[in-house]
Amino acid sequence: MKNIVKSMFIFLSIFIVMFICENASAISITSEPTGIYFTFMKDNGHRFSDEMVIYKVDGEYAYCIEPGISLGSSNYYLSDLNYLGSDLKKKIEDYMYYGYKFDREGRDYYIATQALIWEALLSSRHVTFSTQLFEKGNIIDYSFYKNQITDGIRVMNNNFETNNIYDVFLGDELTINNLQLNGRYDVIVDGNPFNYSYRSQSLKIFNTNNVGTYEIQLKEKDKYNNPYLVYKNDSKQDLLVLGNIYHKDKKLIINIKGGSINLKKEDHDTHELLPDAVYGLYNENDELLYELVTDENGKSIINNSLAKGTYYIKELKSPIGYELDDNKYYITIDNKNSVIDITMDDNMIKGNFTIIKQDKESKENIPDTEFDIYDDNNSLIDTIKTDNEGKASIVLKYGRYHYQESKSNDKYELDDTIYDINIDESTDYIRVVYNNKIPTEDELIIPDVPNTNSYSVIPLLIALGVIIVKEEIYYYIYYN
Repeated sequence: MKNIVKSMFIFLSIFIVMFICENASAISITSEPTGIYFTFMKDNGHRFSDEMVIYKVDGEYAYCIEPGISLGSSNYYLSDLNYLGSDLKKKIEDYMYYGYKFDREGRDYYIATQALIWEALLSSRHVTFSTQLFEKGNIIDYSFYKNQITDGIRVMNNNFETNNIYDVFLGDELTINNLQLNGRYDVIVDGNPFNYSYRSQSLKIFNTNNVGTYEIQLKEKDKYNNPYLVYKNDSKQDLLVLGNIYHKDKKLIINIKGGSINLKKEDHDTHELLPDAVYGLYNENDELLYELVTDENGKSIINNSLAKGTYYIKELKSPIGYELDDNKYYITIDNKNSVIDITMDDNMIKGNFTIIKQDKESKENIPDTEFDIYDDNNSLIDTIKTDNEGKASIVLKYGRYHYQESKSNDKYELDDTIYDINIDESTDYIRVVYNNKIPTEDELIIPDVPNTNSYSVIPLLIALGVIIVKEEIYYYIYYN
């Protein structure tokens, strides 16, 4: 059994060596001494100090990622940083990518970048720099350069970790700052809904004449020619080679919003909501921009479509049965007043209807005559009575009516004629109605007939309009 285990161990060892050798690559490592010395505390509590060297692997800048381990010259193979865990891996990648050579040149930024990488790997144990080993000589402070790098990373991560939504008013301009574009991004906008220009730190949007929500894609260009590489050596210092990491593409959501008008139409007196009113919206040049027609709920809306400015609203057509309002109502659309709620009202058409009752012959006005007023559905609206001047009045709303005498003056016959009246504008409606007077005894004509007790002529006299009074026979004929 021991021999089997021993054989398996030997086979596995040979396989691992063959795998490492097969994946190992010959790399060219060059170094540039700086004359600057770093010092930090190792895990065992001992201080470590050495000269700071700028490394290149195959001509690309590289960083040491195993503090305190000596550098090798062979047996390197490609690996990754996954063994560090996602948070530490991202931090190291950010320092490498946004540090030296990322719009930052010079030896100081290389040293600051290496220090940040070491301090991340050393759980933030401080790395110091001096002109001699173990902090002898003059201490060199690289905090300014380190802060420049970390501030840049913070700005980039804050701007690009989430999509941002920007509101801009129709026709306005929008400038988005602190984008850290630095010429490294392509700006892509579908459909060309507006114009834009950008500089290293900002993006300006103008000619925003199209309401809607649009997406701007910021596509990061490759900073370096190759992806970053991790060279591992099982016994020597591991190296991180500068290169592209991940693209921090971003989507900016641009929401172009316009002003809105919520118009409500109602009856001036009852506040009943009125459909079918038509209003025009005009600009200051008296140009008609929109027509608003109220629906069955008396409402009409212009939604999210108006640029900043001054406008006026004017009624073009009133609802049936209402007077037209020809006034101009001015409104202002701006950032503080982007939604205008306005209630308009109209007066219903009402006519002052007057009946004048007159004697048909003398044209004298007749008081104490009553008339019933009916609507178009033959429903009784009111009963009016003529005054001492023979006049009876009522205010009628828009519509068709008819009226009829319901009680006459005691001295006049009842007129049962039905008369029509149509109220279609706000004005005075006057109608004269004539009545026949009931004749008095003085106005009766007694015919000259024979004095006889014979009743043979009675049917003839009745046919001629003769009446019989009491027990004696008299003959009266009415004047007409």
